[in-house]
Amino acid sequence: MKATNLLKRQHRQAERLFRQIQRSKDESERVELVSELATALSAHMAIEEQIFYPAAQQVLSGKKALMGETAYLEHMNAKTALQNLLGEGPMSFEARLKVLKELVEHHVKEEEEQLFPELEALIDETEMKSMGTRMQETFEQMEVLGHEEIMAQDMQLMAGRAEGGSKATATSAGQNGGGTKARANGAKTTRSTGRAQARA
Repeated sequence: MKATNLLKRQHRQAERLFRQIQRSKDESERVELVSELATALSAHMAIEEQIFYPAAQQVLSGKKALMGETAYLEHMNAKTALQNLLGEGPMSFEARLKVLKELVEHHVKEEEEQLFPELEALIDETEMKSMGTRMQETFEQMEVLGHEEIMAQDMQLMAGRAEGGSKATATSAGQNGGGTKARANGAKTTRSTGRAQARA
């Protein structure tokens, strides 16, 4: 199955779960459905971020490349809304569910109407199917872990990226500092030479 078709199928699954949760009147059933939704969404976002979006960024260019960056940002918002749904907060369960549902619907619409058609035109069908196979295998592995473990791993990855970014910034600052010192020493030498030449 092509990667885009796999993701569309998962989108429909999420939509079905949202409807079932909204209709459910049984508390235990609703808890089970929310857990299923959380795992489905967490695993879905993971395979997009680990496999699909990196492939998209390799082929998209110019303004179209912003679609991939926007998708990452939308995932961050959806993850926050999902955590709010699973936890406790000032908003009612129904209100928290609505926020998550609207974020997911907006994200799905943008992907299916803009991002997917662009990638289907740029990536050949054989590669798209190969990517779909890898994504399906990873998704199934994620499903076994459950949403709590997936979200914990995601937090670790984000912390790792942040730490890497901080080290890179510190290294860059150190290099710039070295350059500043070199420029300062050079300026001092130039001034000394200039004064010596003036005295001569």
